[in-house]
Amino acid sequence: MKQRILAILLSLTMMFTLVPTAMAEGETAVAKVGNDKYETLQAAVNAATTENSTVTLLKDVTEDITIPTGVTAMLDLSGKTLTNKAGKHTITVENGGKLNISDSVGTGVVDNTSHGKAAIYNKGEVTLNGGTFERSAEKGTYSPYSDGGNSWYTIANYGTMEINTGVTVENAGGYSSMIRNGGDVTADCNLTIEGGNNTNDYNTNKGLEQPILTIDGGTFRGGLNTIKNDDRARLTINGGTFSNYYQAVVQNHNIAEITGGTFTAASDANTETYGIYNCGCGADIDLGTLTVSGGTFTGATYAVAEVSSQNAIVNISGGQFAGTKAAIIKSSTSNATIAISGGSFSQPVKKDYLDSSLNAELKRASGETPYSYYTSMNDALAAAKPGDTVTDLKATTELKVTLTMKYNDGATADITYNVASGTTITLPTPAHRSGYTFNGWYDGSKFYAAGASYKVSATATLNASWSYISSGSSSYDPTYSVSTPSKTENGSVTVSPKSASKGDTVTITVKPDSGYVLETLTVTDKNGDELKLTDKGNGKYTFTMPGSKVEVKATFMEDNSVLNFFYDVPNGAYFYEAVKWAVDKGITNGLSDTMFGPYESCTRTQIVTFLWRAAGSPEPKTASSFTDVPANAYYAKAVAWAVENGITNGMTATMFAPDATCTRGQSVTFLYRALKGTASGSTNFTDVQSDAFYADAINWAVANNVTNGTSNTTFSPNADCTRAEIVTFLYRAYQGK
Repeated sequence: MKQRILAILLSLTMMFTLVPTAMAEGETAVAKVGNDKYETLQAAVNAATTENSTVTLLKDVTEDITIPTGVTAMLDLSGKTLTNKAGKHTITVENGGKLNISDSVGTGVVDNTSHGKAAIYNKGEVTLNGGTFERSAEKGTYSPYSDGGNSWYTIANYGTMEINTGVTVENAGGYSSMIRNGGDVTADCNLTIEGGNNTNDYNTNKGLEQPILTIDGGTFRGGLNTIKNDDRARLTINGGTFSNYYQAVVQNHNIAEITGGTFTAASDANTETYGIYNCGCGADIDLGTLTVSGGTFTGATYAVAEVSSQNAIVNISGGQFAGTKAAIIKSSTSNATIAISGGSFSQPVKKDYLDSSLNAELKRASGETPYSYYTSMNDALAAAKPGDTVTDLKATTELKVTLTMKYNDGATADITYNVASGTTITLPTPAHRSGYTFNGWYDGSKFYAAGASYKVSATATLNASWSYISSGSSSYDPTYSVSTPSKTENGSVTVSPKSASKGDTVTITVKPDSGYVLETLTVTDKNGDELKLTDKGNGKYTFTMPGSKVEVKATFMEDNSVLNFFYDVPNGAYFYEAVKWAVDKGITNGLSDTMFGPYESCTRTQIVTFLWRAAGSPEPKTASSFTDVPANAYYAKAVAWAVENGITNGMTATMFAPDATCTRGQSVTFLYRALKGTASGSTNFTDVQSDAFYADAINWAVANNVTNGTSNTTFSPNADCTRAEIVTFLYRAYQGK
C-alpha cells in the first residue's frame, strides 16, 4: 500500500515539474503576466494565453524568444532591455503568430549583437507601438563593402508589420540595410531570404506571399539603406523621420507608396546618396513601382533616382525634393515611366518627366525646393510672390515674352513672368512702403493700378511708382474730377467714376452713332499731358487717375475702311500719315484693331519684317541658319532675306536675337542697306562718331529727309527705336524714291 501511495505522489511531482508555473514571492523574475511572475520571458509569453493579456518585462534580460504559430502576444518593454543570446534573432515571430510591442516607460530596448541576426525577425504579424530596436554592436565604422564582422538588418520582415509613432529603429552600420521588407532576387531572379552564409529557400520561410510594411510614424536612423523594400514586398510610409548612413534612405524594388515623412540622406563626398533609390530586375516580384504624394527629401545627391532596367513606374504628385545635383534623375539604362504632377524641387524638372497636364513652372526666389508646377497658368500667376519667376511651359520660343516687375522700394525683389504673347496678368499689389504712396505700375508711358489686368504682348518692364509723403501730409485721399464734353458729334462718351483718387482705375465707354467709328480718344491732365489708355474691348477703355483733374475728349469719323484708324494715332500726330501708309501697304496691321502702339519699342524681328514687306515680300533663296529663328516663324523669310541682302548678319553666327530691341542707329542702318543708299554730306550730331558703324547711314538719312535727329545736335543712336519712328523712316524713305 505504501509503495502504491509513493508511486502516485512521484507521478504527481513529475507532472507539476513539467508544467510552467508562476514563481513564488521573493524569487528572481524577468517578466510577469498580470500578477504572475516568470523566470524567463519565453515562459511568460507561453503563459499569456488569455486574449489581451500583456507580458511585462521586469528587468534587463539576455534571451531570445519566439512567438509560435497561433499565439497572440502583447509585450510591454517597460523601460527594460532585451538582448539576444549569441547567434540568435532576438525576437522571432512565426507564420501565424502575432506580436504587439509597447513601452509604458519609454526607455525600453530590443537589441541584437550577433552577426547576421535581427532584433525582430517576422514571418507573422507585428505591431510596434513603442520601444527602441537596434543592433548596438555595429559602430558606424563599416563601409558598404565590408560587414566589419558584425552586421545585418535591425528588422527583417517577411510577414505583416505596422510601425507607429513612438518607435525608434537604429543601426549604426553601413554595410546592411536597417529595415528589410521582403526577400531577395538574384541575378537570375531566384529568391533567397537570409543572405550571407545562411541562405534558405524563400518558399519555405517566406511568411506571406507579399510581405507588407506600414510605417505611420517613428524615428529611423542608420543603415546602408534605412528602409529596403525588397522583392515581393509592399511598403507604405505615411510619416516618420528617416536618415541613412551611406546609400539611400528608401530603396524600393517592388511596390512602395509614400504619403509623408522627413527623409534626410547622408552627405558623403566619396559616393552618391539618395532620398529614394528605385530599382528592379523586371520580374513580377520586382516591379519597381513607386508612388509619392508627400514627404520631404533632402541632403542627397539625388532626391529620387530611378535606375531600373525594366519598365518601372514612378508617380510623384506631391512632396519636397532636394538634391545637390538633381532632384529627379533617371539612369541611361532605365526604361521607367516618370510622371510628375505635383511637388516642389531643387532644380527644374525635365519636361519629359512632367505630366502633360502641367502648363506652368513657378520658381520661388528662395527656398531649398523653389521649383513647382501648375496645371493652370492663372494658378501659377496667382501664387507668384515678389522675386519669383513664372514660366509658361507650353509657349513656343517665337511667342514667349518676358514681363519684369520692379518694386523699387529698396527691399522687394523683382518678379518675372516668362509667358506666351497675349497672356493676361493681374498686376500684384505692392506691400505698404512707409512714408510713400503707391501711384501705380508704370510702363514708360502709362500707369496701371494694382489689381488691373495687363496683357503681355511684348517683352516689357513695369516699374512701381511711389510718391513721398511729406511730414505735413494728411492721410486723406483727395478725389479729382473726370470731365467729359457736354456734346460730342456722331457718338457719345461716358466715364465711371466721374471723380477718382490718384491711382484709381477709371473706365471710359464710347458709343459711335450708326455709320461712325471712334477716330481719336484722349485723356489729358491739368498740365495738358496725355495719359495712356488701355483698350478693354467693346468700346471700353481704362486709365489710371493722376493726382489732378482730367479731361476726356473723343472724335468720331465715318466708318470707312481707309479712314478706320487706331485710337492711339491721332490726326495731327507726326506719324499719322506714316502709319496710314504702312497699314495701306500691308507693312503692319498694328498691335490690335484699335491700337498701333506708336511708343512701343520696335524689336529686331519687327524691323526686318517691315523692311521685307516694304520691299514686296520677296522669296529668299535659302533659309537662315540662326538657331533662334524657327523655320515656321512669321519672320523667318524676312530674316533670311535680310541676311541675303547684307542688311544684317545677326548678333552672332548662330543667333539673330529676334526679341531684342532695335536702336535708332541700327534701324537707319538696316534701312540704308535695304535701299542700298550712298552716304553724302555730314551731320553736326555730337553723339555720332565718324567711325561708328551707323555714321554713313545717319548721314544718308539726314540728306534724304528720312530723319532730322532728336535735336539739332543729337541723333540718340543708342536709344530704342519706337514703332512710330520706324514706320516714319520707312514712309519718308519710300516716298522719296
